[in-house]
Amino acid sequence: GFDFTDIFETFFGGGTRSKPRKRGPKRGNDIETTIQISFEEAVFGTEKEFEITKLDVCDHCGGEGIEPGSKTVICDACGGSGEIKSVRNTIFGRISTSRVCEKCQGEGKIPESVCKKCHGTGRGRAISRIKAKIPAGVDNGTTIRLSGKGEAGIKGGGYGDMFIVVRVAPSKKFTREGFDIHTEKRIHLTQAVLGDEVNIETIYGLVKLKIPAGTQSGRVFRLKEYGVKKLNENGRGDHYVKIIVDIPQKLSRKEKELYMELAREAGIKINNEKGWLF
Repeated sequence: GFDFTDIFETFFGGGTRSKPRKRGPKRGNDIETTIQISFEEAVFGTEKEFEITKLDVCDHCGGEGIEPGSKTVICDACGGSGEIKSVRNTIFGRISTSRVCEKCQGEGKIPESVCKKCHGTGRGRAISRIKAKIPAGVDNGTTIRLSGKGEAGIKGGGYGDMFIVVRVAPSKKFTREGFDIHTEKRIHLTQAVLGDEVNIETIYGLVKLKIPAGTQSGRVFRLKEYGVKKLNENGRGDHYVKIIVDIPQKLSRKEKELYMELAREAGIKINNEKGWLF
């Protein structure tokens, strides 16, 4: 059947169809990979090296697709014009059209002998060693872009990019929410009642925290800017400490007597008081 788009473009679209363009350089594809890092590496940043198999420039022909030492000759399909012309009969008369020559891709020349390793593609799968800098503050699922580390292009086209998805292993000590750190600190009942100063383990080391007298179990204290460095901006998150007051389950006779004395001082009557002491 007729392609009426071609017909109307020829007769009513300004007269002459534009010359087909040869297929020039094409950028390589982007690729994605995943790396695993520890909680500490995510907090402080690190540098990782890994190997990946991807399309790279053929190391035999240097990306030319031509067997080294071979010459180029005039394309026998298009006669060196880089395009294939055809004439069709239509209701408006004979119409001449042209398209890019598939054999030479519009170059007008073809290699006398294509590369034996890449079969003329100019590319081949190869193992590449990648070094990636992981900035401080990345979180699970953060994507890092490495420009020009993707697949090689075609006909001298540039490399694509590599996108690295970061997977962070959980910590046994800390829980992270955004750039904040959360932990729990267990203290004795007497520390909660009388107040004390305790050591808190942070990602930067031990920090002293003052526990006021009368602190209730579940109270949360904030250690300002003891959290994770904020990614791509200044400052750090905070460290939140939740206090858990341990209630003793086993008491010595002396401890029981002291608690009974406290109860009497507070005006609290303990039923079966003798049973507690024996």
